[in-house]
Amino acid sequence: MNIQKCKVDNVEYFYDKKNGFDMLIDNQRINYPDSIYKYCSISKNSISAFREHYLYASHPKDFNDPFDCNERLIIPPKSPKELYIYNEISKELRLNKNHDYISIFYNLLFYHFGIVSMTTNDSNMYMWTHYTNNHSGFLLKFTTKKLIKNYSGIYKVNYIKSISPVVFDDDNLVAQIFMMICSKSDKWIAEDEWRLLTYGSKMFVPGVHNKEENENLINNRKIEYNLDSLEEIILGHYFFSRNNIVKIDQRKYYLNFDNDIDDLKIELLDFIINNRIQTKWIFLNLSDFELEPMKIEISKKDKLFIFDIIDN
Repeated sequence: MNIQKCKVDNVEYFYDKKNGFDMLIDNQRINYPDSIYKYCSISKNSISAFREHYLYASHPKDFNDPFDCNERLIIPPKSPKELYIYNEISKELRLNKNHDYISIFYNLLFYHFGIVSMTTNDSNMYMWTHYTNNHSGFLLKFTTKKLIKNYSGIYKVNYIKSISPVVFDDDNLVAQIFMMICSKSDKWIAEDEWRLLTYGSKMFVPGVHNKEENENLINNRKIEYNLDSLEEIILGHYFFSRNNIVKIDQRKYYLNFDNDIDDLKIELLDFIINNRIQTKWIFLNLSDFELEPMKIEISKKDKLFIFDIIDN
């Protein structure tokens, strides 16, 4: 059996066609967490993904960290034996005379890889601010064991102080890509990121493929999950604005929506109600500066949404 492997500090990365990917930290396998979270802002794409229950598996060009899988960290071989990369590079070199070999190699390294950034941290102030548009979005909580059934696996990000360019070799190419995907600057360590990995199908590459002409490649990055893997949704503190919410009594509120963003929230709330998804809303613990999720029950009468605060 041909096992590909590479190592960075105390972390070893492996790949073989039969068993897929594996990672050892200090010669130990790291058990994945029981639950895993995905922060989301309110947008047409995020609401569509929620309603159609899929997660978008990104190409590294879509990452928000410019150092993450950076093109300049790659030193390619002259002629990779991995046929899908060799054939596609040859094709792209013919079609794009102005593109250099390293750029094309980098783009196509991830042609068959998709990455979904997840976290174990459900109450990080920075992440709620940055990834949910100032606490106005939502957080999805999944049962990890159920979620990963449609993926190649979920792997812990290895936070490191520095990294040297990787000399890719023919015999360990996929393991080396895996290593790059799971390595990140330790400046991001508070995010405690885990990455869902999908590997196999050809997928959309930003800057190489035209969106309008490659809808099928975009769709290949939309990896569906079974709805029973979704444990709950947590709404950000500002998901409901002051204009939205009208207090009926100490534990009951009704909601008043009146703009385009609210239309997206209505779609989300309708889906929650119709599918009986457990829901929480972030309250502020002012004395301790803590974000505290409180269980709520959402209902709808005619076009009026009502929610009750439920004892945890």
